Amino acid sequence: MDITSLATGVAAASIILGNPTMIDQVVETLVVIAKCVVMTLVASVKALLPMGVLPRKSVKGETVLITGSGSGLGRGMAIEFAKLGSKIVLWDINEKGNMETKKMLDDLKAVVLKLE
Repeated sequence: MDITSLATGVAAASIILGNPTMIDQVVETLVVIAKCVVMTLVASVKALLPMGVLPRKSVKGETVLITGSGSGLGRGMAIEFAKLGSKIVLWDINEKGNMETKKMLDDLKAVVLKLE
């Protein structure tokens, strides 16, 4: 049993009993600070690694709802998800733009559902 788990257990027991001491609060604060430092280091390493080093979640076969798919970012996202093999649900108030996006995705042989 290491000192951190022992100290955390003592602090937790005192808090559960309803009377945390000053030592308990200091230990708990140090544990929180240590966890924050570790999480910051992990996030920094992940941010500095080049793209493609870490595995990416596959969206192949997943259903993706794209709102605002008639133009701009929504259309771009729909096209990218279609290239990744997702089933696309298009939803936009711009009926004409939504139809254009559907035609683009049909050309890519994507599975598309257009909502009105």
